[in-house]
Amino acid sequence: MMQKLRNITVFITGAGAPGAPGIIKSLRKVHERKITIIGGDASLANSVGAGLLDKVFQIPWAESPDFTDKVLEICVSEKVDVIIPLVTRELMVFARNKELFG
Repeated sequence: MMQKLRNITVFITGAGAPGAPGIIKSLRKVHERKITIIGGDASLANSVGAGLLDKVFQIPWAESPDFTDKVLEICVSEKVDVIIPLVTRELMVFARNKELFG
């Protein structure tokens, strides 16, 4: 008997990136568990993936001193299990703060 997988929440940062809709649609095809997909973008007006998300948040640019705190706040409040960063500039911020996001 296969064990039921627990539900998870995925946070896609850079939800306005060109790759966002494809990633979101791929996650929606998973039927073995419920995946809540939330997103964040510095410019919600240009967020191509926003309409496909369960919830969307405005977050600061990666260079902002408020970026890490805002993303952490969302991760805690939404009980995020997985972060998928789609903006190259964010990768170093996440790498430098991996202990916070662990």
